[in-house]
Amino acid sequence: LIEAQSKTEKFDKWFSVWVQDVIGELGEVWAMIYNEYDSPEFLTEIGDVIWGICAVSLLLGITPQDIIAAKHLNMNDTANSSLSGTVRKMLPLLEMGKKVLRDGSILRPVNRQEVLKYLVTLLDFLNHRYDILSATRLTTAKLLARYPNGYSADESVNRSV
Repeated sequence: LIEAQSKTEKFDKWFSVWVQDVIGELGEVWAMIYNEYDSPEFLTEIGDVIWGICAVSLLLGITPQDIIAAKHLNMNDTANSSLSGTVRKMLPLLEMGKKVLRDGSILRPVNRQEVLKYLVTLLDFLNHRYDILSATRLTTAKLLARYPNGYSADESVNRSV
């Protein structure tokens, strides 16, 4: 029972952390959209959003195949969607992450299908507007430079870059 509770608490923490990371990184993209649209830094921020999407997906056991198969869940009209409209559609996902952290997934079970809907919508939006392959490469290079010996929580908290 204690082990199960510990796993649940870890899930609750990491689900909330990664959901908030996705929304926070999306906010950074939004802040840069008018000034730095063509910069490598902008693409790196797109890569950070994708990194967070991957983390949420892995945590929930959502595979890339699941995302591809769930394209019908997209909440956007791909051709006419805007970044601001897509960001607004992500806010309930942020609220879900906050509630799971506050109440725990026992009281607020995570609806995998609901999260998948948000991930599909966001990824489809990014994929139709940005070079997401270059974005993920830039983010990977940034993280490899930041953590040459592998990820360390201490280095992450105390990093200067």
